Amino acid sequence: MNKTRWGVFLGSCVMAVSLFLLTPVKGYSLSFGEALYSDPRYFESYIQYGNFISYSLPVLALIYGGQNTPFDIPGSPGQISDDIVIMTGTNNANVNSNPDGMDNPYKTPSTNASSTFSTHLAADPDPSGPFAGDQPFTWDISIAALTQYLDGLDMFFFFNHNETNSGDSQDLRIWTQLAIRDSTGQTEALYFDLRSMGPDGSGIFQGDPLTFSSPGLLSGGELGDGSASPGPSQADFVLSPGQVCLDANFSPTACTSGTTTVNHNLGVNEVAYAVTAPAVNLFLRNWTADSVYDVISMDIRMYDISNGYEQAFIRGVQTSSTVTPDPIPEPSTILLLGAGMVGLALFGRKRMHKE
Repeated sequence: MNKTRWGVFLGSCVMAVSLFLLTPVKGYSLSFGEALYSDPRYFESYIQYGNFISYSLPVLALIYGGQNTPFDIPGSPGQISDDIVIMTGTNNANVNSNPDGMDNPYKTPSTNASSTFSTHLAADPDPSGPFAGDQPFTWDISIAALTQYLDGLDMFFFFNHNETNSGDSQDLRIWTQLAIRDSTGQTEALYFDLRSMGPDGSGIFQGDPLTFSSPGLLSGGELGDGSASPGPSQADFVLSPGQVCLDANFSPTACTSGTTTVNHNLGVNEVAYAVTAPAVNLFLRNWTADSVYDVISMDIRMYDISNGYEQAFIRGVQTSSTVTPDPIPEPSTILLLGAGMVGLALFGRKRMHKE
């Protein structure tokens, strides 16, 4: 084969491999983080609630298409025993015992035992071992233990929505305030809120959570907590809908015969929402052991609970901001292949020049 024909053949092979690598393959095993940040259709499909952003996992799975997508995340006790569990309805011992340096999970209502939940009113879970900054009325974790667990990844909260699967009783309301604290009390805490952006419990599609400023401590409003501060108002609570309807462009719309119904009421074995706070992740990535802040506390409240066994756990997620670049610059494989023979020629000359 002469050089010209060999070059055409090799170039065709390179281009074919390039197209194969750039074409999504259904069923290929991607992690949640890899899939989320692989396409703006996924990572831009969030709702802002105060300092937090929320992803609907059933909606992401619908956009992704196929079965067993990276957005179908199991939430059964056997699947989350290695995660940090904040609250749960199960009695499974492996799920109800967190590592040292953090509280064990709060117990959430189950089987219509209560229509409300609050870390102020529920029994405070004792940690596996004492740590500085542990306090009543909040779920607490030392930042040293949290950053060790995350190991450079971003913190995501995964939430199971488990309500009566009919009518308006599928919906519930939730509000959370995360405080980054100095356990000695000498430095003012930093506050980050998961809260409604409108009077109806709504959020802002693709809103900017970094522009939201928390009003500060809202620890009151519950009987028996001894707090003199105000608490959140009913309008501050986020509406967590059991069902939503989408149009052909996957945008929320009124439910009609031509829309697609998405169910968030997935029960105890599958996660409905993935939630994160970009400013908190930025803080954690830059945190060092000599920081005055050493503990995170979460005040969590829900109402309109109709069935119970809501569950939340923390998992580290690799995102676009947690990927460590290769210290030795090398040409991207996909870019090299996509460039065909021109790319190969340039790469060859570069190697010859180095030699």
